[in-house]
Amino acid sequence: MTFTSFNDEAALQFRAAVRAWLERELPPDWSERHLTATEDELYELRREWGKKLHAAGYAGLSWPRAYGGIEAGPIQEAIFYDEIANAHAPEGLGRIGRVMTGPLIIDCGTDEQKARYLPGILDGSEIWCLGYSEPTAGSDLSSLVCTATREGEGEGDGERYRIRGRKIWTSFAHHADRCQLLARTSLERPRYQNISMFLVDMHQPGVTVLPIITAAGDHSFNEVLFEDAVVTVADRVGPEHEGWRIFQQSLRHERGGANAISYYREMSHQASVLTSCCARHARYPGALAAAEAVADEVNVVRWHIMRITELEANGLPSRDTQLVLKLFWSELWQKLSDLGSRLSCEAHREFWRYSYLVSRAATVYSGTAEIQRNTIARRLLGAKRKAAT
Repeated sequence: MTFTSFNDEAALQFRAAVRAWLERELPPDWSERHLTATEDELYELRREWGKKLHAAGYAGLSWPRAYGGIEAGPIQEAIFYDEIANAHAPEGLGRIGRVMTGPLIIDCGTDEQKARYLPGILDGSEIWCLGYSEPTAGSDLSSLVCTATREGEGEGDGERYRIRGRKIWTSFAHHADRCQLLARTSLERPRYQNISMFLVDMHQPGVTVLPIITAAGDHSFNEVLFEDAVVTVADRVGPEHEGWRIFQQSLRHERGGANAISYYREMSHQASVLTSCCARHARYPGALAAAEAVADEVNVVRWHIMRITELEANGLPSRDTQLVLKLFWSELWQKLSDLGSRLSCEAHREFWRYSYLVSRAATVYSGTAEIQRNTIARRLLGAKRKAAT
């Protein structure tokens, strides 16, 4: 179903249906449970929630009906995530698979890959992670050094690649069954024409997952070592050496307006906490005015999201606008967290400490702020790349 506006009658009805479903299905004590749960308990809570999403038909919103989705348009998808974020509902463990890997396989995978992987992604029984960033290749991902060396010829399961290298900042790798991985398949071919995309088994010899504990105390990131791990030719996505093109295509599933909604909702909540706190007992002159000003900027994030989503819904290009949105919300989140840590009351000290630490990474993942600015300058402002001297 495709809506052209957030105010379409059908869109309003869909929002009401999602809200009613959340009121029925969301555990009443979720807000307290997820704050006190251990990592293992949180894992089970999120896995169970993923099963509920699948049973209700909300797991693969934008997927074609042929693969179990409901063919939701951008506005319908944005409404769903808006209501999920507003209710502070848990995020299913299978989000990476549903949002990134599943659509990638639908767009670029073989019939065998679709039959083998899409059902498990949709029902949450198979968890995926992304093997992209490396210790020496983050923002400049095309310089990755992880290699996939071809052994044998042909396209059957007997032909395979041997994976050697390291990936870092790999979300959910400690839970993942499979990894959507980029690796270099040629040392001679030109840059951007020497990388391939693979679907790699994480439960094989030669794959080691090492935890990364963030400054906030979270364990969602990992380093993954591939030491002679193998992947068959049948599990390569697309032609050999065309992984960079396929990777660029997959990014549109990550940076859309719907993906930014959860960040907007969190920032909106934080801005409300800060404004209320400063109104009751401002620690410094002008604190309330500063809190209200940053709250107005948070509302601009919502305007950006709605604009991008309606552009997509009406078949208009939105990719460059998504770059601006990502840069804006990531830097604003850091500004808000910094302001909160300085102006808030004693009762919210830990709240803002956690937000401050978590927000530091926002200008790094999904493209650093510096890379975003360079890309915006070239694509939107027409700036020319400076020649090397």
